[in-house]
Amino acid sequence: MFSSPAVADGKVFVGSYDKKIYCLDENTGSFIWSYSTGGIIASSSPAVADGKVFVGSYDNNIYCLDEDTGSFIWSYTTGGSVSSSPAVADGKVFVGSEDNNLYCLDENTGSLIWSYTTGNDGFLSPAVADGKVFVGSVDNKIYCFGAKVKPTPPPTAAPTVPPQNNPPNTPGRPSGSSSGFLGTYTYSTSATDPDGDKVQYRFDWDDGTISSWTSFVSSGSSAYESHSWSSAGTYYVKAQARDTQGATSSWSSAKTVTISSPSTPAPTPPLKDSDDDGVPDKYDYNAYDPDIQSRRDTKTPGFEAVFAVVGLLAVAYLFRRRR
Repeated sequence: MFSSPAVADGKVFVGSYDKKIYCLDENTGSFIWSYSTGGIIASSSPAVADGKVFVGSYDNNIYCLDEDTGSFIWSYTTGGSVSSSPAVADGKVFVGSEDNNLYCLDENTGSLIWSYTTGNDGFLSPAVADGKVFVGSVDNKIYCFGAKVKPTPPPTAAPTVPPQNNPPNTPGRPSGSSSGFLGTYTYSTSATDPDGDKVQYRFDWDDGTISSWTSFVSSGSSAYESHSWSSAGTYYVKAQARDTQGATSSWSSAKTVTISSPSTPAPTPPLKDSDDDGVPDKYDYNAYDPDIQSRRDTKTPGFEAVFAVVGLLAVAYLFRRRR
């Protein structure tokens, strides 16, 4: 990577030898978007102005992309590789090419305003000040161009538009458990991308939360995410796919998931203590006869006490007879 980064509006923009320009979060370095060109991005450093990103590629093109989404706006084809870093001023883009030309293009449309040809095969990166353009060339000269530079015909055709990127197909309905108790569950999904781009996924858990995007996987490969619901209920889980160009699919059909709370045993009723002595009542249960008491409280006097009373009465009777 020889491209120098450009920083604007909380984002970092940089080109790479993998033919892509990347947009990263300034504070975390997390991926926001990328755009693939047809050639390596060598020493051309991006320029950012008016919500647009400008960069040159070894596929002979100068690209203009949307700063926030990476969407293609326009490109202009030169006659050679573009390693020069663009400069933007007054609604114009200035950039050199290895076809010996310095180009001035309309910032919004990419149409040619003027070009200048030297006797050698490359320009360095231009600078703009006070209505003038300054640039060095490998012919050992420094050039200054003013407002009266006479336009020359473009060396190649008008701006061309590369093939449109297609979003991923809608992912399949998420796979995983359909029911269970409160806990953590894992779900998966997959989708194909018409352009063969890698894809990443996110899940809508239907409880007011949506997962972060997963890592990128190959087109058609599955990705997995886990989730815990905090309350019992019926939830409808959906998935969405996004490709490396930032294009997103529609949401998938929903998987119905029913989450239940674990059941709790009924409390045991307290034992009865009818005489408040701190000892629960105890009962014996015997065979029942309508004419016989079916229940006997074990705390009432036993048969031994009855026999004792009868014995005392018999002794008293015998004592009286002897007298």
